[in-house]
Amino acid sequence: MCCSHTQPAGDNRTSPKWWDGTMEQAGRPGSRLPRPPPRPRASGTCTNRSSVVANKIRDVVGRKLNTPCPTRWNTLYDATECLLKTALKDPETIEAINEVMKSEAAGKRAAAPVFTEEDKEILQEYCKVMKPVAICLDRLQAEVNAYMGILLPYLMLLKRDLQAIKREGELRYADPLVDALLEQDGTVPWV
Repeated sequence: MCCSHTQPAGDNRTSPKWWDGTMEQAGRPGSRLPRPPPRPRASGTCTNRSSVVANKIRDVVGRKLNTPCPTRWNTLYDATECLLKTALKDPETIEAINEVMKSEAAGKRAAAPVFTEEDKEILQEYCKVMKPVAICLDRLQAEVNAYMGILLPYLMLLKRDLQAIKREGELRYADPLVDALLEQDGTVPWV
């Protein structure tokens, strides 16, 4: 077992902790979020279930979007980063993606998941916070330099990076995520 499997701070369960806590308050008076934050899974679900939608999105974006996998460490981060760099890069592309999603939902008489500029900001903050975690996990899972002597230094670097992001104070939405990653509840061995 590699040492990254002992680190709950980077697994996909930490993100839902943040999402769920935020989503409970979304849409309520006084909430910073008018509605629940977006997830890359919304677009991934449509593209994986319908090859027609996947082809339309690929035509708009120029590539197939990544889909998060619950058993892989960094897939939600990777999918979110891919979504930001391709599908949400400019207002025209966002509108084109929204039209594809609306046309798919209209055929099924379902509510269409659409992306807004606020969604883009939320996802950008998520990527900013999770980037150091993803880098740390990639290093800990590497085939080279995989020895116990690197574990503590990498964890300390991760903690330092997360604390720096917290100190910057530029986060509007992802502060609870940073807090969840830095939380010391006895399961995360921060020194």
